Amino acid sequence: MTFEEMLDHAIVMLQRWGRLTYATLKRQFQLDDMALEDLKNELIQGQRLAVDEDGVVLIWTGATGITSPTPTAPQLTRPPARQDDRSCQGVPLSASRGVPEAERRQLTVLFCDLVGSTALLVAEIGN
Repeated sequence: MTFEEMLDHAIVMLQRWGRLTYATLKRQFQLDDMALEDLKNELIQGQRLAVDEDGVVLIWTGATGITSPTPTAPQLTRPPARQDDRSCQGVPLSASRGVPEAERRQLTVLFCDLVGSTALLVAEIGN
């Protein structure tokens, strides 16, 4: 498992549980002290998704309601809609905050290219 994959899994665990001990992370990912320190630094300082509590526990501080991160998919964002465009999007506006009442979800897309699959497809089409 790469560091990036391990980081993604740790983020999902931390988000789901809210708090994780460093011992749990070491056991789950079979980390040595240096790897745990790297993971800790990335979560606390790099991504700013967690804070340390007494040198023993990580506490989730990232946004709630976000699904698990996608390791290789770029984050695509739409430019903000103008106020008059929002009414055309079919998303009701919250009267108190002026914010769309919608749920944001992350989509993971997998593209898999198998070696030799093109030759198999060409052979199948030829039959």
